Amino acid sequence: MIRCTCRYDKGTKEELRYNVNEFIDAYKIGSLITAGKYIRVPATFDIETTTIQDPDATAEKGEPVYTAFMYHWQMCIEQAVVFGRTWSDWLRLLEHLKSMYQLNSRRKLVIYVHNLAFEFQFIYRFIDINSIFRTDVHKVLKVCFNDCFERRCAYYLSNMSLAKFIENTPGRHYQKAVNDLDYRQLRTPSTQLTDIEYGYCYNDVRGLYERVTGLLSEDTIDTIPLTSTGFVRRDCRLRVRKNFKNRKQFEKTQLNRFTYQLCRDCFRGGNTASNRYNANRHLYNVNSFDITSSYPTQMLLPFFPVGKFMYIDIQTLEELKQYNAKFCTMRRYTFINMRLKKHIPVPYIPWSRCLAVDDPKSYNGRIIERHRLKIGLTNIDFDIVNSQYDYDELYVDDFHRSRRGYLPIELRNQILHYFYLKSTLKGVPGKEYEYMKAKNRLNGIYGMCVTDILHDTYDFNDGEFTASASDDIAGYYNNRNNFLSYQWGIFVTALRRKQLQQAIDRIGLDVVYVDTDSVKYVGDHTDVFNDLNRQQLELYKKSVIKADVTVNDKNYILGLWDHDRQYDEFITLGAKKYAYQIGDKIGVTVSGLSKKKGRAELRKLGGLSAFRIGTVFNDSGRTVRYYNNDQIHDIIINGETIQTAANIAIVDTTYTLGITDTMMSILLSVQY
Repeated sequence: MIRCTCRYDKGTKEELRYNVNEFIDAYKIGSLITAGKYIRVPATFDIETTTIQDPDATAEKGEPVYTAFMYHWQMCIEQAVVFGRTWSDWLRLLEHLKSMYQLNSRRKLVIYVHNLAFEFQFIYRFIDINSIFRTDVHKVLKVCFNDCFERRCAYYLSNMSLAKFIENTPGRHYQKAVNDLDYRQLRTPSTQLTDIEYGYCYNDVRGLYERVTGLLSEDTIDTIPLTSTGFVRRDCRLRVRKNFKNRKQFEKTQLNRFTYQLCRDCFRGGNTASNRYNANRHLYNVNSFDITSSYPTQMLLPFFPVGKFMYIDIQTLEELKQYNAKFCTMRRYTFINMRLKKHIPVPYIPWSRCLAVDDPKSYNGRIIERHRLKIGLTNIDFDIVNSQYDYDELYVDDFHRSRRGYLPIELRNQILHYFYLKSTLKGVPGKEYEYMKAKNRLNGIYGMCVTDILHDTYDFNDGEFTASASDDIAGYYNNRNNFLSYQWGIFVTALRRKQLQQAIDRIGLDVVYVDTDSVKYVGDHTDVFNDLNRQQLELYKKSVIKADVTVNDKNYILGLWDHDRQYDEFITLGAKKYAYQIGDKIGVTVSGLSKKKGRAELRKLGGLSAFRIGTVFNDSGRTVRYYNNDQIHDIIINGETIQTAANIAIVDTTYTLGITDTMMSILLSVQY
């Protein structure tokens, strides 16, 4: 048996692992077989891979071709860890497990993999696939194969990195061994690993095993949801079911195919953008405020559509305003000769949500002016658009309105229950796990609300997925497990943007950057946030909702603006693209760039002055993925024959800071 040096608690521990032959010969099964769909405990699995440039292949454009292969796998079963170096050994282990646990199509072994989509690309040629559940082409949640095995994705179960997921295990011992294995080093199945590198492999599956089996104190293998929002959905469903009237209300809100598409056209996420007047400028003393638990807050007080959406024929602008004031509305608007008013720091309309456009001019994906624009808007969005833009003509199509009201009180009470737990458990010794669970479930409310009610189905054939759109809307409403109206999610996001916009409008041109529930600005505007908080507290006073918790003389209140931090220096080049300095600490947030590596690179380049257009981050943490759907075949690396098949080759690449030419021309025209 091979010895591993594992990260254990705050130190290290020597562990032994099995190879396949040792496990088959020596390991004795525990008393784990039970009647039912699954055996009582799961297994965990992981692979280590190497990416190489294929010397015998060239892409069409003359670029190098990359391929990858597995050189080591590890699997944890009943706390025993098995190592292997070849796919044939892994398949032999599966056959042994099938016999040992008496597995069949009615009693399966569940195997958790943290990044199932990655591993699936390497293994699918070696297994017989029975079924696949995925939400997108590269988002695999579950795979059933060989009639008796079921792989599930632990990433979607946790919505965390493996390190963070393991860290949140109550009473955990095995840590994710970060940086103990260099992925850039070429290794083959015959490469001897060090004790520490073997410990890295050991901890990946043993730590995940500890985390998943910890869930069995509250669940069974059969009842553990596939996603993190599944826990929230289950809690809320049980609460809502206590009032039979909620089912009737849910049925009254049923969409048809037309109103469902209208919802899709009106849906939009958070508002993330920079102020075009302050972008690409080195700023000092930038403050930041954010909203505590903004999405859950929106579900407590404002009005939501609680009836069926009905078509209304609108003839005048006055009629439009009257319906918008009394109902929840959705419709498609066409604006002619639309232009942004002067001194608007963050244009509201995103290019990506427009249904039809011509003669474009945009700033960082936001509309500045347009000869003709068509877009789906809720009444909340229209009010913001109408305040920011001038236009010569307005046409309204497909105007639908719904009776408005509050969300079910049982649902709101469940939100408050999460908030209460989060507030009372914060900082309590020994309650770290319970606190994190309550915090994650409170944050998961949003994901639960905006889950699409129609899911594409995917057919898998010879390495390729083909999607087929579903139109079974009636099936969603007939399912007794469903209780959330899709349009509620549309209005949750709109209401959150409205709360953010209130701060943007009050601060004006001093706004620097906004992101969903936070505002960064220059100058002194604390009075703005104090006033907005007073308004929020007044709403609570008029409501039956108690949205505050007092713990040790400290009062926690949902949905208030809170001062986050002050940056000594700050610069932004657009949405999800900024850097800052607080004292000696440098921070970088750029989509596609590792925060840790970006921070280190920027420091080497001289600090924030280097955060400018054209700067290249060589060690960026950014990678490019190449999907190969090869059949099973052999390759020879340094004289060693290796069996491989389909794979994902991951190649490090640089990151260059940049903006579009259109955005640059606008920045040059508005700089002070």
